[in-house]
Amino acid sequence: MSRNTSLLLSCLIVLAAPAGAEVLSNTNPSIRNNLCVGLDCDVSESFNGNFNQLEIKANSTRLVFEDTSSSSGFPTVDWAIQANDRFTSGEDQLMFVDLGTGAEILTIKSGAPTSTMVLDDTGRVSLGTELPLADLHVVSNDTAKIRLEETISGADWEVSVGNTGIGFYERNATSFPFFVENNAPNGAFWIEDTGNVGVGTSNPAAPLHVVDSASFSFFRITATGAATNDSVDVVFTEGPLGTGQLRYNIVDGDNQEMSLDASGNMILAGTLTTHGPACDAGCDRVFTERQIIPAKDYAARMWADGHLPHVGPTGPNAPFNMTEKMGGMLNALEHAHIYIEDLHQQNAAQGAQIAQMKADHDRQIAALTAMVEDLARKVAVD
Repeated sequence: MSRNTSLLLSCLIVLAAPAGAEVLSNTNPSIRNNLCVGLDCDVSESFNGNFNQLEIKANSTRLVFEDTSSSSGFPTVDWAIQANDRFTSGEDQLMFVDLGTGAEILTIKSGAPTSTMVLDDTGRVSLGTELPLADLHVVSNDTAKIRLEETISGADWEVSVGNTGIGFYERNATSFPFFVENNAPNGAFWIEDTGNVGVGTSNPAAPLHVVDSASFSFFRITATGAATNDSVDVVFTEGPLGTGQLRYNIVDGDNQEMSLDASGNMILAGTLTTHGPACDAGCDRVFTERQIIPAKDYAARMWADGHLPHVGPTGPNAPFNMTEKMGGMLNALEHAHIYIEDLHQQNAAQGAQIAQMKADHDRQIAALTAMVEDLARKVAVD
């Protein structure tokens, strides 16, 4: 019998003993054949054609790594690799256990399919495939999911890849607040390092930059709770002149409600209403608060300033506040009507005075005529 065979038999006898231990060697021995460790090892143990060089065989198996370090600063935690639970109805699984806390740090369940997890020679990890093609490669013959759950708040999300695309799925709300379909074009949605967002472009030049290769581009706003006309389009198109035109269109089957061309010309399909002027110029308070500028003072200010009081100057190609300008023009118009009314009253008074003077004149003419006629009769008698 060889020395190695004798050493193996001695190990098996000692391991089969219920308690105690024996130091088999104080040197660095090698076992050049197979080794079975455990209460259920047999004297004539079969090692599956020398493929199982080391067997741990018992009704409960655990490989313990006990750290006996005693020097300050050195790690001392003990670890174990344990096969299967040690209680009735326990699970078939392989566990890496922190013996200090009893925590099962890593668990591999029995029945897991082939290539459940693979780490290749480049450091790439795959789940469900033998050949990882990315740092983390997940493959599934159904919807592939990565689930993120926070147990304190109850937040529960999935990154889900199915036959239509990829999305963020909130399990509590059973909804996809964000989804990208397969075959979406390049740059369909892009966030630049500046914070600019591109839709249809990977080089957004504004906080929100929408690009379309057609002759017009638009975005639509929809309020699904609106009873009618629940959508509006903001459109930029080349326009009828080919110079560019911005349009605003309520999606109700007719033409746009507003258009603005490159020359600044605006067309409205309806009326224009503003919030109203500040009325620093008085607006129609001329009537309500009797803020009337006397006619002679109004004329003096008009000629001195070169413009109507409260209306302000309006130079060529100079911008002006239309709302305030309209308020000032209303003030000027009301003053004009007041002056017209004053002139009307003056004209009425003058008319009455002229009528009275005419009546007096007619009486005087009648009296003179009577006197002449009476004088003529007297002369004829003489």
